[in-house]
Amino acid sequence: MVALTAKSIGIGAGVAAVLITAITCGIIYIPSGNETVSTTQSPTTQSPQTQSPPTSIPYHVGISKKDITGPISQVNLMGYVVPSQTAKGLWFRIFARTFIFKNVGHPSGNNPTVVFVSLESAFPSQMLKNDLVNMLAEKFPDGRYHDKNICISGTHTHSGQAGSYQYFTYLLSSLGFVQETYDAFLKGVYESIVEADENIKPTRIYLAETEVDENGNINR
Repeated sequence: MVALTAKSIGIGAGVAAVLITAITCGIIYIPSGNETVSTTQSPTTQSPQTQSPPTSIPYHVGISKKDITGPISQVNLMGYVVPSQTAKGLWFRIFARTFIFKNVGHPSGNNPTVVFVSLESAFPSQMLKNDLVNMLAEKFPDGRYHDKNICISGTHTHSGQAGSYQYFTYLLSSLGFVQETYDAFLKGVYESIVEADENIKPTRIYLAETEVDENGNINR
């Protein structure tokens, strides 16, 4: 059994997007209200309600994390659109984290699959996804990964390199397209998906709910 937590994976709010994507595409089944629910309470605290584990494991999950850092100096950082915000060295490396969800117990028998990539960038570009889909189609001729089942989500960090976009407005602060940044992003996302595909294994998926303190993300 593989345990996935925000702390261990390091994606924070991205977990919610993973679940929403998987539920929307029919990967995660939400049980009806008449199914068994644990309501055990201690004398002082109430345990969170969770669905009882199934006897079988219909979900297979693969995970991976790959470096996408790219150039670390003399390149503008994307987010604030300030030309003077230029990298002068390395503080932390940035990564692409991939989660692949496959429902091998789906009634259709088609084993529907969702790929979710959390990209430590302000936001991904459509050009990057287009090139990625083409590379994956060549790697996996069976068509398991395509435009409709791959979601790339940016963490909206303002500390990632600029210059990887296809639109003029987004290239102003970086003074044009930066090939080194784009190549690092594309290579990292591609390799993370390939590695996640290689380590897919039966996994239980749990959904928990809690409240986040108002200072949990003070920069937004």
